[in-house]
Amino acid sequence: MSTRVPPGTFAAAALIARKDLAIEFRTRSAFLAATVFSLLAIVIFFFAWDSTAVSAVDLAPGVLWVIFTFSGLLGLHRSFGVEEADRAIDALLASPVDREAVFLGKALANLLFVLGVQALPFRRSRFFTTFRSPGFWVR
Repeated sequence: MSTRVPPGTFAAAALIARKDLAIEFRTRSAFLAATVFSLLAIVIFFFAWDSTAVSAVDLAPGVLWVIFTFSGLLGLHRSFGVEEADRAIDALLASPVDREAVFLGKALANLLFVLGVQALPFRRSRFFTTFRSPGFWVR
């Protein structure tokens, strides 16, 4: 008779992050919503921006942080919404892993999600403003 040992905290977190990212890559609903939101926010800020009042160098970081924050919230809501729809969160919490691993896995998946979503708006913010990003980040 073999007894299985539950995975460690980091291994369980990696499995949970992989599961969340696989669900998102399959459905792509939160990715598309966050991407459209990001591009719309850049366009709205561009048309609402008065270049005589605030320079682009001062405005661009604030706009990007607003977009990062709200896109991250969209992804986080989707991440837990998928789990709650079929009460899968209860099964996840009842699994033999630490709750810290569940949190760490969700946080890791959402970090990767936000980084993926923000690659496009970061490049497009340069299109609408004269803001110059460091050359080693995005060309």
